[in-house]
Amino acid sequence: MIRRIFASALVAGLAAGAVASVLQNAFVVPVLLVAERYETGALVHPAYAPRDPVAAADAGHAHAEGSAPHDHGAGTSDGGASDGGASDGMARLAMTAATELVAFSAFGLFLVAGFALAARAGIRIGAAEGIAWGLAGFVAVQLAPGASLAPELPGSSAAPLGPRQVWWVICVAATAAGLATLAFARGPVRAAGLALLAFPHLLGAPGPTAYGGVAPPELAALFASRSLAIGAVCWAVLGYVAALIWVREAPATARPGLA
Repeated sequence: MIRRIFASALVAGLAAGAVASVLQNAFVVPVLLVAERYETGALVHPAYAPRDPVAAADAGHAHAEGSAPHDHGAGTSDGGASDGGASDGMARLAMTAATELVAFSAFGLFLVAGFALAARAGIRIGAAEGIAWGLAGFVAVQLAPGASLAPELPGSSAAPLGPRQVWWVICVAATAAGLATLAFARGPVRAAGLALLAFPHLLGAPGPTAYGGVAPPELAALFASRSLAIGAVCWAVLGYVAALIWVREAPATARPGLA
């Protein structure tokens, strides 16, 4: 059983992490790069731009306080990127891939542990069920927390990290328990599932004391929507591949098939 759990989780985590790495680098990282330019002052949102044309030009070419003077050569496409830009990009790509692979492998362990508990209760796990379980994981880990604590773009206003992390853990645990109650409980007990789903949002996520992010709201909306869409795809891949390996690692007499 232990071998079956780890095989399913590892293969599924690697598959989902690889998909996440490709999609993140293709669709999310470009948004982050633009947002970071607003955060550092290399770009200035019109709402914060000074009215004086000379000051506006200086603001559009702002340097971080205390930074050393540097030359912005005309031979670079981004107005000052050096040869280090390529290596920085490769480092970012590698770090994104490593993070996604580790994260989805860990998520896979939780997901397959759920498969094991379900199997003990006589609940069938096949391809369709795997996708459903994966999407339930997406709801618990990303969609439900994102409903009250949206994915944060660099340069956005936000509450301190500690309270946000505590609320996120509460939301994930309550949502997972609520979904499990709705799926597997019987009778009036199911109402507790709805209460668990609502609890973290009634409790309220910590938010900023004032709104004043430097990145355009359109960019923040694009970042949030792409992050959630990619999350849904990757969790579905995680659930499907985990179920595929779970069934194939089962004893021949216990295999339910993949239909």
